[in-house]
Amino acid sequence: MPVQRAEALECFKYEKTLTAKQLSELTKKSVRTCQRLLKELQFLDIIESSDSDGTTAKEYSIKKQYISFFQTTPSNFLSRLKEELENNPREKIAVY
Repeated sequence: MPVQRAEALECFKYEKTLTAKQLSELTKKSVRTCQRLLKELQFLDIIESSDSDGTTAKEYSIKKQYISFFQTTPSNFLSRLKEELENNPREKIAVY
């Protein structure tokens, strides 16, 4: 994953929703760059945007199926994976 996308996703660890302007302030990148990054992440189906009525900025959030990746530590993730492997040794486990 490109570094700029990873930096943008990192911000979602601390904020549930972000606008391009908020992301810009957190990452010290231009608003336009942040708009592009958010659009890319939305195209990749990682984040979703709220419907904007045209008077407010679009808010973006992580899709529900990916939230657990942002709310866990690496050690918790590995523990959970180990547990799954022990319980289902012959099954393939999808790691996203």
